[in-house]
Amino acid sequence: MEYTVFKARLIEKLSELTDPDEEISVSTVTKNNGITLEVISIHSPGRGICPTINIREIKAGFDDGMTLPHLAKEVLSLCREKSFPEEAFRMELEDYENFRDKICFRAVNSAKNKELLEDVPFYPVLDLALVFYYRANPAEGLTGTVLVRNDDLVRWGITCEEIADDAFRNTPELEPVHFLTLSEYPPDGKIHILTNENRIYGASVMFYKNVCENLSSKYKRDLYILPSSIHEVLALPVSGNHCLEDLKEMVFEVNRAVLEETEVLSDEVYRWSRISGTLELA
Repeated sequence: MEYTVFKARLIEKLSELTDPDEEISVSTVTKNNGITLEVISIHSPGRGICPTINIREIKAGFDDGMTLPHLAKEVLSLCREKSFPEEAFRMELEDYENFRDKICFRAVNSAKNKELLEDVPFYPVLDLALVFYYRANPAEGLTGTVLVRNDDLVRWGITCEEIADDAFRNTPELEPVHFLTLSEYPPDGKIHILTNENRIYGASVMFYKNVCENLSSKYKRDLYILPSSIHEVLALPVSGNHCLEDLKEMVFEVNRAVLEETEVLSDEVYRWSRISGTLELA
C-alpha cells in the first residue's frame, strides 16, 4: 500500500476508535542529522504532553503483516498510556533546581546538525557536539527526555558551562557504561562495544571520565574508537595489524549500507592517546 493511502486509512481507523474529545494530529518533526519525519499523536483533554509516533514505522509493521486495526489500537493505547498533564510538566521546568541532577548529554554530528545547534547549547568536541537533555519525571510516574534549548538557559539564568558541568557529572551515573565483547582479535586483545545500559545514544560513553583511559591501560596501548552509530562505538587496541584507512572505510560503509540516516554519528575514526589522555581524530 502506498504511504499516503496508508496514512489516510490509519487516520480513518483511529477516528473510529477515539473518543469524541480526543484529537488526532499529524506533524513533521526534525530528528538527528536534520532528518524530518512525519509523526502522529492523539491528545486527550487535560493531558497535553503526548508521545509522537513515526508513521513510517507503523507502516513497516503493516508491511510485515500486522493488520491496520491492530496497529491503530496499539497507537491509541500508547498515546493514552504515555500522555500526561502539561501543567505539572511546565511547573517543573520553571526552576532549574528541580532537575539539575537529571541533566545529561549525548553526542551528535556537528556538520549534520547545524540548524539544531543554532537553537541549543552544546559542548564542541572533535567533529561532534555534546547536546544536553533532561529526564522529566512528570505526573503518574511517567518519564521522558527533553532537549535543552537556548531559551531554557535564559529562563533559568545559567550558562552553557554550568549545564555542561552538571551533565558531565550526571550522565555516567544516570546512563551507566555497558561493555560488550564483540570478538577475539589475536594477538591484539579484543574488540569491545561501548554503550550505555539503555543502549540509546550510548556512543556518548566514550566521553565518560576514565572509560577509554581504563581500557587503554588494560592493553597498555592507544585505542582506536570507531563510531558504529549514535548508540554505540567499537574500541580496539592500536597495533601494526590495523590499517587506519581500512577502519575508516569500514565506518563509512556501515554508515551508508547498514544504518538509518538518523543513526549515523560520524565518518571519522578516533584515537585515544595514552600520552595526552584525550580523544583525537585518527
